[in-house]
Amino acid sequence: MHYKQCIAYAVLLVLRALFSVSPSYIHPDEQLQSLQVVSQYVFGWKAELPWEYTVERPIRSLVPLLITTFLPMEFVKTVFGASVKPTIVFHVCRLWMLLLSLCVDYCIWLLFPPKTRVRALLGIGSTMMMLVYQTKTLSNSFEVILSLLAFVLFRRVSKKIQKEPSKTPSFDTIALCAVCTLGVFTRITFPAFLLPSALSALRTWRQCLRPQHLLWFCSKLIFICLLFTTAYLFIDSYVYGKPVFTVWNNLMYNSQTGNLAQHGLHARWTHLLINVPLLCGPILAQPSLWNPMRSAWWYLMVPIALLSVFPHQEARFLLPACVFFTAYAFSITHSKLLLVSSLIYHTFLSMFYGVLHQRGVVPTLSKLADYYSSCSPLSEPGSAMSMYFWRVYTPPTWMLKRTGHENVEVDTQHFVGYSRERMEEILFKKFISTQSSRPKTVLECPPFLFICPKVLLSNPEAWNLTLYDSVKIHYDLDDLDEVSLTDIIQHSGIGIYKPMTLEATSNTDGA
Repeated sequence: MHYKQCIAYAVLLVLRALFSVSPSYIHPDEQLQSLQVVSQYVFGWKAELPWEYTVERPIRSLVPLLITTFLPMEFVKTVFGASVKPTIVFHVCRLWMLLLSLCVDYCIWLLFPPKTRVRALLGIGSTMMMLVYQTKTLSNSFEVILSLLAFVLFRRVSKKIQKEPSKTPSFDTIALCAVCTLGVFTRITFPAFLLPSALSALRTWRQCLRPQHLLWFCSKLIFICLLFTTAYLFIDSYVYGKPVFTVWNNLMYNSQTGNLAQHGLHARWTHLLINVPLLCGPILAQPSLWNPMRSAWWYLMVPIALLSVFPHQEARFLLPACVFFTAYAFSITHSKLLLVSSLIYHTFLSMFYGVLHQRGVVPTLSKLADYYSSCSPLSEPGSAMSMYFWRVYTPPTWMLKRTGHENVEVDTQHFVGYSRERMEEILFKKFISTQSSRPKTVLECPPFLFICPKVLLSNPEAWNLTLYDSVKIHYDLDDLDEVSLTDIIQHSGIGIYKPMTLEATSNTDGA
């Protein structure tokens, strides 16, 4: 790298670090399928586990979480103790993902030739995929790391076999099997991204090895993969407390359209025509990229073809393919127009999804945790507090820091997709039950709180509510069917409301 290129890379790393500590996040699974699960094992905090881990046949493996979540949480517990604030845990886990994202940079550096690797590294480093997605605790982000590591290891093994056909590499072979099996346990989509590099490596092995040696080598790979699979199965079965094969359960679940319909069905072309342009941006507007004679084309199109079989299609599902393909696109482009337009595009999306999108959820949970802890010592055994969330991401309730030894019991409910009329009816019934149980509590803060975007409740008095506290910055696009974009901008934030009938019981009103 030249001096200016080193400066550019350093700036991109600083930006990636800043995005990693932003409370904004892209998808509820960032916390629900990682921090929400592991926090109870490390800190003993109570949290509502996602259904993927509580059904009779769990569909999510806990093995990847040992790397992405358990390690940073154990570090926090060792350094700060078990009484640490959840926000510190949240930020340390994000910073850990930032460190893991450097594996992507290293793989890009190894996979591209010296003349183009810098352009590939700087180009992909400026995209939303690296600045935002790779700093989140998403299984998709970890899948990107594992897929590129597998790509590198396939190349290393192939080069060593080409150099010494009579001696197959042992360490690289074991590492390859460990990464591949871990990738499958991370997400069942992993083989789709692995297939192009695996077929390319197999072609090289066929050219260099005699048939009997090739058969022996492939048998050794399968045997080592089975050993790692057995180890991962043992870990999952031990933690779940029963024999469980999460990969198989996940595959069976996602093979049924009725199950996928609960998460949303999309057209088969959604991945190709919507999700790929969304993730990659204007850099795709190079005709030479779409030449099937280029190997990079297959690394994108094969996973798209395989994943498009499933009608539930989210952009993040394509991250492993799009990261590599976008890096390749940057490595071969010389068009300043495409480079500038890509920079503008990814800057805009990174600012929205990495800074503004759903930004208020984590600060809101932090405020609620403070209310909860301040009420607990002042309450009688059996006291109850209810928190209703409406039209926000599923709350990461692990951040309430409940240990189960407090006097106050917290009931959290999430009302997603509920109409105004239905929500108003539920609140009316809640007010009646709250009033009937009011004499048994001596809480200094309200026993019932209602949390929703402020733009949806411009007149809280009509719902017998008054503003108790708020978080100023919070944006999402899920409510455009009811409110205008102008209203969302003018009335951003999340409101924490209490019933007006309980106003006299609290002297801790917030702005």
